Amino acid sequence: MKKIFVTLIFFICTIICISVNAENESNGYIVKVKEDSISLMCVTDEITHISDNLYRADNLNDLYSVIPADYIETIFPDYKFELFDLDYPDITSDIEFDSQWYLDKINADSIRKKGLSGEGVKIAVIDSGINFSHPDFNQSNILQGYNCTFGAEDINDYNDNVGHGTMVAGIIAAQTDNELDIAGIASNTQIIPIKITDTNSLNISSIFLGLEKALETDCDIINMSFGGAITDEEALSVLKSYIDKAEEKGIIVVAAVGNSGHTDNVMNYPAGFDNVIGVGSVDEDLTSSYFSQKNESVFISAPGNNIVSLFKNNSTTTGLGTSLSAPIVTAVISIIKEVRPECTLQEIKELLKNTSLDCGAKGYDTSYGYGVLNLEGIVEEISGDIPEFIVSQGIINAKKRVHIHNNSSKNILANAFFASYGDNNCLENMEIIENINLIDGVTNIINEKTYGSFFVWDKNLRPYTKKYSIK
Repeated sequence: MKKIFVTLIFFICTIICISVNAENESNGYIVKVKEDSISLMCVTDEITHISDNLYRADNLNDLYSVIPADYIETIFPDYKFELFDLDYPDITSDIEFDSQWYLDKINADSIRKKGLSGEGVKIAVIDSGINFSHPDFNQSNILQGYNCTFGAEDINDYNDNVGHGTMVAGIIAAQTDNELDIAGIASNTQIIPIKITDTNSLNISSIFLGLEKALETDCDIINMSFGGAITDEEALSVLKSYIDKAEEKGIIVVAAVGNSGHTDNVMNYPAGFDNVIGVGSVDEDLTSSYFSQKNESVFISAPGNNIVSLFKNNSTTTGLGTSLSAPIVTAVISIIKEVRPECTLQEIKELLKNTSLDCGAKGYDTSYGYGVLNLEGIVEEISGDIPEFIVSQGIINAKKRVHIHNNSSKNILANAFFASYGDNNCLENMEIIENINLIDGVTNIINEKTYGSFFVWDKNLRPYTKKYSIK
């Protein structure tokens, strides 16, 4: 049997600096079995089934004891990598909205005014897990996740011991207008945390298994803030097969392009695949970040330097890296999918391409891709499909407030109903506010009392046929 030696460097495109040691030795093997021989295999404690005809073995003796050589199509190493120290600044105080300069640079106010928040969109974040208990997450929006790290004792334990995944998820889905920490770009998206690394280790098999789990969910988008300079054709082929399956299922895949642009511009995958939206980084002045890869993997750019987000241990921090640029684009795609749920990969790529800010050489270039993400242009393009009314809520001075987003371009007279319910869902308190003039834009209602639910309706529509509810 021919043994294939592969040079494979995987790294998380990280906050501050994460790299890998290219000298790491194999930590087991990935074996691809011929399709007509899968049924002849049995899985043991030493053999892990990843997907279809893909398996992992601790060593070759275990492998050959179960799989006859004639049944094996190919073998390549499952390398174990060490992530170098993460030099996170020690910032644990509450972060104000004004610290999030990147929201202004991508014109995020254009979606806040419309009341768009990624409602109904599910994002699989394949990363280091998530700090589920962080107070700036809406726990009901964090769905059941998976632990796909090699040797994980509990596949349902996706707690983030590194902090990387929490930062990525925080950029997307931190709660907005709640007087806590930061404002997420798409605060009502649902996050499926898929953990592929813990502490400082990362395995290729975990990435494959993480993608397999993501494809089993009904997610709309996959965010991968990692990449690798893969030179082995078989390993690259397996990775590409997962991306192709995602595209077939209508899942949009977003990936960071890498952080070694100042030393080399090697092509990293999965960002290097044509059916992945590869994201580069720009600084506050919208110039390409020194560390961002500069090659054909860059489809679009987004802020990635001095980015504030949530962190482990219920804290906040700032960092840099294309790892943080990717979830900004992911969050914006969730806004698009909220308004146009059937939007395909090609349609989304065209929308991003046609609305981006061209900050480099005219047209496409390898530093910026098609340009810098621009939410204002996107909202203008999808405005015809945005609902006429959207109702959201927040907190001001520890009191609940309701935002009524009138996207109809006309003033409307409306009534609002506040209610709270007790045992057996019996109505306890209620209050009706009549004749609210809903201007073209956002109308805020601050109520001195605490109510459990609220809805508003157009006064001219009777009976109450047009209700917009929140809880």
